[in-house]
This record gives sequence, C-alpha cells and structure tokens, in this order.
Amino acid sequence: MLNFTFAQTLFLGIGAAFVVLSVLFCILPRNRRFGVLSLLIANIFLWSSIVYCKNISNFLSGLGLSSELLTQDKLYLGITVGVGLFVIWFLLWTLVKKFLNKWFKKPNNQEQKQTSEQKSPSPQETIHKEPSIETVKSGNKEFVDPAIFKMIKEHKQD
Repeated sequence: MLNFTFAQTLFLGIGAAFVVLSVLFCILPRNRRFGVLSLLIANIFLWSSIVYCKNISNFLSGLGLSSELLTQDKLYLGITVGVGLFVIWFLLWTLVKKFLNKWFKKPNNQEQKQTSEQKSPSPQETIHKEPSIETVKSGNKEFVDPAIFKMIKEHKQD
C-alpha cells in the first residue's frame, strides 16, 4: 500500500513557497504581472498536491524511491525546492522580458522628438491648408481658423 505523505507535503511546500513569494511580488508595482503569473503556478503545485498525490506517489515509487522515503514528511524540503524553483522562474522571467524588450523596443523620447520635428509641418504651411471635417471635429487647434469663429458670432447676432 502506498503512502501519499511524501508527495503531498513536497508539493504543498513548493506551492506554499510560491504563494508567499508571489504575494510579495504582487505588492511591488513593477512586478505585479510576474507575481500574478507566479500565483497561477503556485495554484498548479497546490492543486497537484491535493488531486494527484496518488499518481505522483506511483510515479516516484516507479523511479525506485523506497516506501520508507515515501512515508516521510518532507514539508521543509518542499519549501526549499519551492524557493529554488521560484528563483529559477524569476531568472527565466527576467531573461525573457529583457529579450522581448530588445525585440519590441519603444523609441526614446529624443528619437520621438526628432521624428516629430521632421514630420510636423511649419505654422506657415498649416495656415494655408483647408481644414477637413475630421480635424475640426477632433478639435485639432492647428487647423482652426479664427475667421470661422468671427463668422459664427456675426451669424448668432443676426
């Protein structure tokens, strides 16, 4: 007969370590996304300690672990393994995040200013442009002619 103590306590310790560290990362404003994803991973470990303890015990006994080892309470080992897995998960997350940031890099403020200066027309060019309905509706001030407001005031007074 198999004893499920080892599988339950090991995965419970891993899940508990993940939950505590994930909550700490959820508090930090820059790492909330990482904290939430880590909580999801913690739920997987906690759920597997409850639901799949028999399957995990069968798998571990198939690997050749003695039944004496499978009856031991290994909560502290689980916490240690959980902290180690969390550190590996954090390193993986930062590497992937840095790689993706390089790949989808946003332009700097200086680059944006240079491109906007190149693209924006001079005030003399905008005076002679005919305003379209879309620019007037959007409230873009560079296309609004003061003569239009003067005509509207005269029309209201009549």
